[in-house]
Amino acid sequence: MKTTRRLIFAAIPAFALAAIDVFADSYPDRRITMVIPFPAGGPTDAIARPLAQALSASLGQPVIVENRVGGAGGTLGMRDVARAAPDGYTLTLGTVSTLAVAPAFYKDAGFDPLTSFVPIGTVSSESTVLVAAPHMTATTLEEIVAYAKANPGKLTYGAATGTIAQVAGELLKLSTGTNIVFVPYKGGAAGLTDVLGGQVDLFVTATSIVTPFIRAGKLKPLTMMNEERLPQLPDIPTARESGYDVVADFWTGLVAPAGTPPAIVAKLNAAINKVLATPELRNAILMLSAQPKGGTSEAFAKLIAAEVPKWAGVIQMSGTRAY
Repeated sequence: MKTTRRLIFAAIPAFALAAIDVFADSYPDRRITMVIPFPAGGPTDAIARPLAQALSASLGQPVIVENRVGGAGGTLGMRDVARAAPDGYTLTLGTVSTLAVAPAFYKDAGFDPLTSFVPIGTVSSESTVLVAAPHMTATTLEEIVAYAKANPGKLTYGAATGTIAQVAGELLKLSTGTNIVFVPYKGGAAGLTDVLGGQVDLFVTATSIVTPFIRAGKLKPLTMMNEERLPQLPDIPTARESGYDVVADFWTGLVAPAGTPPAIVAKLNAAINKVLATPELRNAILMLSAQPKGGTSEAFAKLIAAEVPKWAGVIQMSGTRAY
């Protein structure tokens, strides 16, 4: 009898693994939800929608973008995903803001960026950019710095609170020795509306949501916070060209709740790399002044692991806080 029991219990892991393999083979057999923890119209949403459309065609099941707006730098929506069933049907487009910046801002984020998710693959990378409202006469970063130093506290800049945009703005202030008043927003779309309407003087965001307005002459680009100039917007100088070492890339990548079966992660990673190689998605991302990325889940995990301490250090050094 004891021998029979030992054989039964020893067989359980094998049955469990077999069940997981069958489950992964049939995945996906229903709708997948891609949670975006910010309002529609922001930089994360701008990348997520063409990605979801491409993945829907590749996977043979609809991938639906669901905006869960709760503020706190997107941590509330990320917490929801971390607590979701690890079955591959609830995903999120993680970003440098939600996976590296916000957890350093909000100590009660409700998730650990290194253990609460399994990285699937990097999707895109783009620069943050400083733009000026239509009423501003300054057309260069140097002119803004000169005015801000001569008139401390008179200029305002907006950014989504608890995100890479806010940290980039504060790092730029620290580097230039200026006092520019920060105006917090729950998402990039609301800040974009206000800078277009002149309610704030300056705005920091990812290039994806302001590129059309820069090209139309409705916003004045002052500087890119990138290693080098963007091919899509070659006339905009980098902060380094102006003498300020401020680099803040806005990267995105798909993640799933921790515990998601490796076979499902592999299937999703293959789908990401496949759709990023198609002209349709590549061109959609390039039109947003972003770069398609792709790669392995392991490479994405290394990126997250490197960015978490980096931006925690910047936040501590700048003394900024979330609002």
